[in-house]
Amino acid sequence: MSNYRPRRKPYRLVSERMRGKDKTFAADRRSESSWAYPHNSMHGVIPAKLAAGERLTVPVFIGEDLTAPPNPARIELSVEMVALAEGDAVQLSINEQLLTEQRREGTTIICPIALDQALAGRNQVEIEVSGGGVEPAKMWIEVSY
Repeated sequence: MSNYRPRRKPYRLVSERMRGKDKTFAADRRSESSWAYPHNSMHGVIPAKLAAGERLTVPVFIGEDLTAPPNPARIELSVEMVALAEGDAVQLSINEQLLTEQRREGTTIICPIALDQALAGRNQVEIEVSGGGVEPAKMWIEVSY
């Protein structure tokens, strides 16, 4: 198209308008129907079944520098399991830093993340099972201002 003139402002300005607003950054999921759009799920590693002693590293992309003002009031990692029994022992870490505090809400494990633990760009979240067996189905990082 020779007469193409974009009517929107550049993307960087749109992202500046989003600064200071609540966001959710989700991990890519492996899809059953990836034959039509394989690029949508090519980095997805969940859902996956893990037994005791197994580890899984899940990339979660954060598309914003959270250390720039205004600082978020709360950053939380949530991992939703297909099923979560009382005896299932799961340790979570982000970028090789152990997340020691966690609470369970049904089949979801929620961990607060410190501001210096969440990086702009690709974050590596590791799930380690020390007892029982789990199947992580979804994972996301919520940022609240």
